Amino acid sequence: MPCLQINEADNLLVSAEKTRICHGDGIGVTLVELGLGDERDSTLTSQLRLKQWVMTNTNCYALRSRWNDVMVRNTAVLRRDDYVQIYSFRRNGELWLVLVKDSDHEEGRTDGVFGRRTLMD
Repeated sequence: MPCLQINEADNLLVSAEKTRICHGDGIGVTLVELGLGDERDSTLTSQLRLKQWVMTNTNCYALRSRWNDVMVRNTAVLRRDDYVQIYSFRRNGELWLVLVKDSDHEEGRTDGVFGRRTLMD
């Protein structure tokens, strides 16, 4: 997740999490898989690690540890180049993320990885 695409990125992590994510093994997060899987009304949760990747021109956050399990579990729904959205909230002070499929790649969206979604008339 490129930091430039995260709305209110400065508010995503609390101070202690920012320190751990930059200088350690990341932080534990709960990922809610909303409406994916075999049942469209299903909700599953996974425990993952959120890590920061420092790249040449930007920084990114990456979901690690069990991300491949999430993808395998959702192969019938998520395909390469599909568009997804990730929402965040806090529960008892802990960071939770919600993964929602936005649209299929074949639907012809042109905003791409570094664009913003806009409404067109």
